[in-house]
Amino acid sequence: MILKNEIFIPKRSNDYMEVRSLTVKGSNFEIGKDLAEIGMKEYGGQTGKIQRLCLRKGQTELYEKKCPGIGRKGEGVADAFGLRPEDTMYDTTMLPFDGGEVACSAIYFPPSLN
Repeated sequence: MILKNEIFIPKRSNDYMEVRSLTVKGSNFEIGKDLAEIGMKEYGGQTGKIQRLCLRKGQTELYEKKCPGIGRKGEGVADAFGLRPEDTMYDTTMLPFDGGEVACSAIYFPPSLN
């Protein structure tokens, strides 16, 4: 659930970046889905197609062992896009919105909230 979605510095026609503050609550799945829906609605976000499927399989296995929360967020992203979570053709752990293959964001999850 998105509790707060506040823009601090709006994007202007000559700017690339917009600065906003989000407060989210829910399971990792719900948070992933909410963030994907914001990305789709406000930035035209899409999931990145994987070029090398062996990398995605390894990434999935790593998340399951070391960072299961990221995997659950990715499942929420998959749901928002109508994808099956086990589909290895898409990387649902990132949401590029600028047309490039690599996306970058500044985000911080305090350990007490993650």
